[in-house]
Amino acid sequence: MKSKIVSLIIILVGLVLGSFIGEVTANIPFLSWLNFGQVIGVPNFEVNLYALQFNLGLTFNCTIACILGLIIALLIYYKVIK
Repeated sequence: MKSKIVSLIIILVGLVLGSFIGEVTANIPFLSWLNFGQVIGVPNFEVNLYALQFNLGLTFNCTIACILGLIIALLIYYKVIK
């Protein structure tokens, strides 16, 4: 169980750092390709039951930098485990 939680945290950190690097390098001409990607998910939608109203939605901005961050995080995880 502990290993699964640690792997999930490492994956999330890799995705967030990859996305951050993609956003930072978006305006640098020779690194702008890192921010190329697609938004995947379900946009926000509203449920109104008069007494209860809420919004649901989940999107994931999948960029090249995000994928590279994920791969690097997984490589680090497997190197630390073994």
